[in-house]
Amino acid sequence: MALMFSRLARNYAKNGYFPTDEETLSRVLQAIQPSSGRMRILDPCAGEGAAIADAAHHLGRDSVDAYGIEYDTERAQSMMGLVDTGLQGDLLDMVV
Repeated sequence: MALMFSRLARNYAKNGYFPTDEETLSRVLQAIQPSSGRMRILDPCAGEGAAIADAAHHLGRDSVDAYGIEYDTERAQSMMGLVDTGLQGDLLDMVV
């Protein structure tokens, strides 16, 4: 059996799932600030919901409506517990 390159092996194991790494998430959170009113944020490829949950907490959870969309059923179940409204399905088949 042939060996796979490590990156290819990771992609195969995660079924193409690329969670946001801590450094990238930290940079994104440094770049966004809360507004004075109610905010709505959307993660169209939410995965397990960790990144959008962190963003919502950073912006002030009481003033944020967090929405997530995830294609994979198992990851969508995890995400739905972290967002206000979560949908499982193909983003390209949805009207937002």
